[in-house]
Amino acid sequence: MSGAAQRALCPACSRTVLNNRFARCLYCGAGLAQQDLAPAAATVQFDAEAARQQQEEARRQQQRNESLDERREGVADIIGELLDNLPDIGDLFD
Repeated sequence: MSGAAQRALCPACSRTVLNNRFARCLYCGAGLAQQDLAPAAATVQFDAEAARQQQEEARRQQQRNESLDERREGVADIIGELLDNLPDIGDLFD
């Protein structure tokens, strides 16, 4: 492999380590060597980024909910006006 980082292998099943944030092989469950695990700083950074993404998604969902509430209020207002003016429509046919 030229230029690519070599992936760690599980000492028990010899498969490629899929996620070096876990201390066990995801295939066979064998414990992984400490040098095959991600550094703590990388794990902390990954977790912080995941938390930031969750917060951003929650903010976007809140905005979507508020927009939907505003549209519902607008439709309710239109229906209310129509119902208020319903008796007046009968005057058109007199």
